Amino acid sequence: MRTTVELPADLMRAAKSRAAHRGESLKAFFARSVASELSSSVARSLGQRVQLPLIDGKDSPKATFTNDDIEELFAAEDSEKYGNR
Repeated sequence: MRTTVELPADLMRAAKSRAAHRGESLKAFFARSVASELSSSVARSLGQRVQLPLIDGKDSPKATFTNDDIEELFAAEDSEKYGNR
């Protein structure tokens, strides 16, 4: 089905960039994005919870992270992903 949607210029540029980065057409990007949003909103409206995998941690090594450690990891990931813009 064909339709017209008006988007802010910066949002459209970001969508085109993300689609190109993923190697997909803008049409495929929007279809996948809308489908993803609809499926997650349906799950939320039904009150479904995300089931996390349970791991037996008795013999597993322990990892300790502070909020500063996590923030540093996110900053490094952002820097790697987006560079110095």
